[in-house]
Amino acid sequence: MRVRFLLAVSLLGPMLGVLPGCCCGIPGTKPAAKTPQQPVSPAPIVKGPGPTEKPPPPADKKPKPPDPKPKTDDELDGAKLEPDPLRQPLLPPTDPKASLLVPGGNGPVRHPRRPGPIAAVMSATKQKMLGWDVWNLQSMKRLGSVPSSTAGEVFLSPDGMYLAMPVVKPKGYKWTSVEVYTVADGKLLSTLKVKDGDNPAKQNWIADFAGPGQFLSLERHDAGGEAKVWDVKTGAPISTFKTAGDIVDRMWTEVSPGGRYLAIYHVEGPKSFVYVYEVATGKLVRTIHPKLPTITQCAALTFSYDGKELAALVLDDQSRSHVQAWDFETGKRTAEHTFTPALPATIKEQRSYGRALEWLPDRSGWLALGQLMIDRERGHVFWTVPKEDADIAWERRFVDANHYATIVGQSTKQLRLQIIALPRDEIAAARKK
Repeated sequence: MRVRFLLAVSLLGPMLGVLPGCCCGIPGTKPAAKTPQQPVSPAPIVKGPGPTEKPPPPADKKPKPPDPKPKTDDELDGAKLEPDPLRQPLLPPTDPKASLLVPGGNGPVRHPRRPGPIAAVMSATKQKMLGWDVWNLQSMKRLGSVPSSTAGEVFLSPDGMYLAMPVVKPKGYKWTSVEVYTVADGKLLSTLKVKDGDNPAKQNWIADFAGPGQFLSLERHDAGGEAKVWDVKTGAPISTFKTAGDIVDRMWTEVSPGGRYLAIYHVEGPKSFVYVYEVATGKLVRTIHPKLPTITQCAALTFSYDGKELAALVLDDQSRSHVQAWDFETGKRTAEHTFTPALPATIKEQRSYGRALEWLPDRSGWLALGQLMIDRERGHVFWTVPKEDADIAWERRFVDANHYATIVGQSTKQLRLQIIALPRDEIAAARKK
C-alpha cells in the first residue's frame, strides 16, 4: 500500500504546477464603464490540452523550451466566422526606391485606417493648403486630387476611390456632417449627416470606411453605442444597430480588412470583452471574454492582413503591456505575451505617429508603436526599426511584406514620403537570437 501511495504522488506531482499569470500595461487608466447594452450570454469555457508527463532531461543537458501556447483559455460565444482579408493583396512596389516630396507641417501624409498601399499627400504652397493628392504606393500612380482648405481629419477608403472630410462648425470642433469626394475627379459625391451632438454623452467617436461604397459611424451612448452604415453614393443610411461596450476611443475598435466586421474591445470593472459585429446586418456574431488580470486600457485592436487573426495590445493595473491574439474563425486564443517594462518605456522616440500595434504582413508578429518588431511565437522584441527623421517618428505603413513607406528628412524641412526596403538578412539574424 505504501508503494502505491508513493507511486501516485510521483505521478500527480508534475501535473499540479501553477501556470504563470500574465498581463500588461501602459500608464493611464479609463473611467469605469457601464453595463453593456447587449449582455454577454452564458458561454462554455473552451479548454485547451492539459499537461502531460515527461521524463526529466539528462543532468548534462538543458531542457528544451516548450512550444509557446496561450497560458489561459477564454470564454467564447458565437459560431465560426469567415476571415475577411484585404480585397486586394499587397504586391511588391514597382519602384522600390520611389519617393514623393511632401510639405512640412503636422500630418502631411494620411493613410486609410485599415492596411493597404493608399496614401493622401498634402498639396500646398507657402501661402495656403490646396488639397490632398491620393497615391497608390505600390504602383506609384496618382489616383486623383481632392480640394481642401484644412489639414484636419481625413478618411480614406482602402481602395483609394473615396476621400471624406468632416464639416466643422465655425469657431468650434463639432461636426455638422461628413463630405465624401470621388478621388478620380475631386468632386463632392455626397454629404452624410454624421455629426457630433452637444450632449457629451452622445458624441461621434468612430468614423471609417467599411465595405465597398460604405461609410461607418459609431456614436457613444450611455450604455454602449449606435452604429450607422451609410451609402457613400447617395448619402442615405443603409442600416443602424446598437453595440455593447463603452465606446471610448477609436483605439478600442477596428473594422476587418475587407470591411465586413466591426470589433470592439470593452472593459467592465475587472473583466474585459471583445465583441464582433457583422456590419451589414448589425448582428453580434462573436463574444470573447479573455481570462486576464485586471485590464485598464486597450491601446490597439488590429486584424491581420489575411483576416485570420485578431490581436489586441492591452494594459493592466501593474503597468505592463500585454499582446493577445485570437484565431478569428474559431475565437480561440493563439498568442499571449507580457512585456515588463511596458512597451512605451522601451522606445527611444516618445513622440510617435501611427498605430500602437499592427500585424506584420506575413503574420509572423507585430509592429508596436511604429518601431518595435515582436516575434509572434516567442513574444520578444527582436528588432527596432531605425529612425528616418532625427526628431519625429513618423507613421510607417507596409507596402508589402518587404517594404514600408514613411516620411524621411530632418524635422519639417525637405520631407519626402519614401519607400524603404526592410533589411531581411539583418532581421532574420536578429530573430534567431
